[in-house]
Amino acid sequence: MLTAQKTVKATGHNWDKGTVTKEATETSEGEMTFTCTVCGAKKTEAIPKLEPAQQLGDVDGDGSITAADARLALRASVGLTEKGDVAKDSAGYLACDVDRDGKVTSADARLILRASVGLEDPEKWKP
Repeated sequence: MLTAQKTVKATGHNWDKGTVTKEATETSEGEMTFTCTVCGAKKTEAIPKLEPAQQLGDVDGDGSITAADARLALRASVGLTEKGDVAKDSAGYLACDVDRDGKVTSADARLILRASVGLEDPEKWKP
């Protein structure tokens, strides 16, 4: 005996508005998780890194890129933390990492120094 078959129309996923499962910071991407309201499947999407609190290269936050910024970046690259230096994880410290590799090195200080005399375009440092 044959039984009747029922055809069910495919509806696809219906994603909710999502939930932030990891906040974005200046140094790392965040994550947003979406759940399908039909079947419960989940998907994730990256949330871009936040823009630095101050312009890349402007280590002292005075609004311009100068040799003083390069000096501070060089001191930060070797871990010097005397009075007047930038503290690790501060906005100034994050502004030192102009090549955006997650580390402050003498290469960053060199780029800042070059920008201070017009040999480097700080606009290239933006993501």
